Amino acid sequence: MDADTLHITLANTSYKPILAQIFQRYHIPYTLLQDSRSSIIPHRFSALFSYYLKSDTDSLRNVLDCGVFHIEQLQKLKDYLDVFSCDIKEPFDHLQGITEQGHILDTVELTKLQKLEEDAEQVRRQVKELTDPLTQPDSLPALIQTVSTYVRESIAQDGSDTNILLHIETMLKELYPYINKKEDITFFLYFLDDISQSSAPSQRKGVIVSDLRQAPFCREHQFLLGCTQKDYPAFQTKKGIFDENYHAFISTYPTMEQRYQFYLEQISAQLYAAPHIYVSYPLGTYEGKGMEAALEIEEFVRKLLHDPKAKSSPYPLYGSYEPVSTNITLSPAMAEALFVRDGNIHGSISALERYVKCPFSYFLRYGLSLREPMKVGFPDSYAGTLSHYLLETFTEEYGKEYTRVAEEKIEEILMKEITVMQDVFPSLEKKLENVAQRILTSMTQTLSLLDEYEQHSLLSPYQSEKEFHYQIPLNEKVNLALKGYIDRIDTSDEFLCILDYKSSAKTLSQTNVFAALQLQLLTYAIVCSKEFQKRVLGAFYVSLKNENIPYTAGKLSRRKPVTHMPSSKEEYEEVRYKSHRLNGWVMDHEIQALDDNGTHIVGVTQNKEGAVKARKLYELSSIERYFTQMYQLIGNRILNGDIRCMPMEEACMFCSYYEICRFKGIYAEKTQLVEVEDDIYQQAKGSDEDA
Repeated sequence: MDADTLHITLANTSYKPILAQIFQRYHIPYTLLQDSRSSIIPHRFSALFSYYLKSDTDSLRNVLDCGVFHIEQLQKLKDYLDVFSCDIKEPFDHLQGITEQGHILDTVELTKLQKLEEDAEQVRRQVKELTDPLTQPDSLPALIQTVSTYVRESIAQDGSDTNILLHIETMLKELYPYINKKEDITFFLYFLDDISQSSAPSQRKGVIVSDLRQAPFCREHQFLLGCTQKDYPAFQTKKGIFDENYHAFISTYPTMEQRYQFYLEQISAQLYAAPHIYVSYPLGTYEGKGMEAALEIEEFVRKLLHDPKAKSSPYPLYGSYEPVSTNITLSPAMAEALFVRDGNIHGSISALERYVKCPFSYFLRYGLSLREPMKVGFPDSYAGTLSHYLLETFTEEYGKEYTRVAEEKIEEILMKEITVMQDVFPSLEKKLENVAQRILTSMTQTLSLLDEYEQHSLLSPYQSEKEFHYQIPLNEKVNLALKGYIDRIDTSDEFLCILDYKSSAKTLSQTNVFAALQLQLLTYAIVCSKEFQKRVLGAFYVSLKNENIPYTAGKLSRRKPVTHMPSSKEEYEEVRYKSHRLNGWVMDHEIQALDDNGTHIVGVTQNKEGAVKARKLYELSSIERYFTQMYQLIGNRILNGDIRCMPMEEACMFCSYYEICRFKGIYAEKTQLVEVEDDIYQQAKGSDEDA
């Protein structure tokens, strides 16, 4: 088909942007007979008048976002308001006097905030000078003149269409006699919402695109798109005050049925406007809701199918589509330039886990060094950081007696950190007080649970936040250089174990481990076994969350007479301790040194003879061999430039780069990177289940 022989009629005008994109992409000439689109100019008038009516932070953001002010580094002010949510009437200077950042904000983050404040303060002065005539106008005429001037100046800089500006200024002149007080401005804002920009083509070329309101062109091929029950024939009934019931009393006015039949006759011309007619409708929306063809269209098609002269037939549509995946790769030379420094690929274990989940995300973060958005306020990760710091402080100061720290001491250290955060984010003062109370309660309960564990362990806290470096050769020139911090190492004369604090309950899954999705905990065990030359009893997660515990209030005896037996406090405590057990992998048969009664570690029990044994006993040397293979495989994929955009499903959930890749394909499946044999167990063969 030639573009000059086609005419497309849209029952749903929202298809216009989609068609325009398709035609532009494939360089097909086209003409939109009537292109109606919203304009930024009414929004600028509305934002400025709204700020006059209510001079709050939200109204100011609307003014800054609408583009009416062309100020260098305006984004700095917007970023500052997003972080601190303050008023521009007062200077931005509260961060300049802060020298102590505590242990939640690091020095880099505080320095960034202080630099942002300096830049935002310069912009604030300019914006305040421009907005003062809006918040404190000499008169309503002066306000209207100021708003018109600001919008007109913005148009001169960004080249917007002036027709709508002239239309709005004419409206203001007509309405001016009726604007006598501040509240009257609100009435004018309703008119702005309905203003749109409409344009007609100066010449027609290629495919003609119109809607049901426009007469069809006599071309060889006529397409009628979007003929659903909702959009076709789209007859408009009278609504509002002057509805159909009102018009029924006007004897000379056509009835709704008469108008409907006349309307159908008019748009039916679309169905006979060309020798070849193509009618289509979608089966569903993008949200998955089903849609059906209009009854009028079904009747029209039914008649044609029974008319041998019409020679009508269903249009052949694709029944299925092959998934298309775009493999993005870099040349090895480019990959080396981006990722290798001084003969090493530097990074953390979590960075490599990110690569496994989504290579493209790793490329954006560590190849292009695209920084993720600054954390605003007090996100949940800060609560985890604070809990880590409290436990680190207590174990370093009190050793094995850390679980018996007085609540007053916990509150003292906690509030010192919270006060620093309140100085940085003064608008969050009340919220931070609530956060402090929640962390205090959680930490007190966590310490009471850990106290039970410490009484049955021969090991004592040895180091917290232990920095480690671990190198794995990838080839003759490049190594994989890992760096990180181990939350806690407990030791005795002969043994050690690794404890990793988590903000919620977490299991160490063999499937996830050898799919390279849980590398941290066992890598810590490998590193410590080499450095300390002690027998590693195991590596475990410690949940800092007070889990919700399903617990029955009591039991009913089935024997007559039926009696109720309430649950005891001892039974509740047993269930509570069981739900907060350590979870991980045991690597030495002398596990009773860490849990002498087999009640504090998942998978560890005490038999009738009093011996404490683990259900699974893992071999650390075998794990190290498999981990070396996985790390080398991941490192060589990075060196080969494999940055494909094929994320696993969970990778996109909290990804800051989703707006860049806009991934809409099929998620990658979780697969093991190495074939694992039974040599990962010291004795009892196990199945692929959580420990």
